[in-house]
Amino acid sequence: PYLDVPLQHGSVATLRRMKRPRDLEKVHGFVEHLRRVMPDVVLRTSVIAGFPGETEAEFEELVQFARAIEFDHLGVFTYSKQQWTEADGHDDHLPDEVKHERRDRLMTVQQAISARRTQRFVGRKLEMLVEGLGETDDGEPVVAGRTYREAPEVDGVVVAMGVAEPGTKVEVEITAASEYDLFGEIA
Repeated sequence: PYLDVPLQHGSVATLRRMKRPRDLEKVHGFVEHLRRVMPDVVLRTSVIAGFPGETEAEFEELVQFARAIEFDHLGVFTYSKQQWTEADGHDDHLPDEVKHERRDRLMTVQQAISARRTQRFVGRKLEMLVEGLGETDDGEPVVAGRTYREAPEVDGVVVAMGVAEPGTKVEVEITAASEYDLFGEIA
């Protein structure tokens, strides 16, 4: 299964300013339970870096939260001012440079987590929906698509050696993984 869990942040203080649920212990327990009963569950979330008033310590709590949970996929967006929202009225907006630096720092942490999480699929066979065709530099046929673990347009892809028609499902033996993508051969 693939679950997108909308959390927004990993700091109780920031979540309070966002007026979001902030029982992070419940989140940890929920994730532990999911992984215990569904070891192959894939978890994604999106968070906001640089929400008004976010301190360096609060951002560091977000980084530690991401490290502790180890999401398979994590989207990090910088806060952007939106007219007519409550946050628009805050007077403690962060400079764009700070927001972008924090986003980049968290994505660097997440890349290492994602690389570790994708490795668990190497040596396994997964069903893939074929979405595209191509060839290697040597002219060998390849297909690209996704398994249950990749949402369209936001997550990685699976690239497999072999021939199949777009729209069909094939079994792929996974032989390698990068931070976001899986590689293999049609079984």
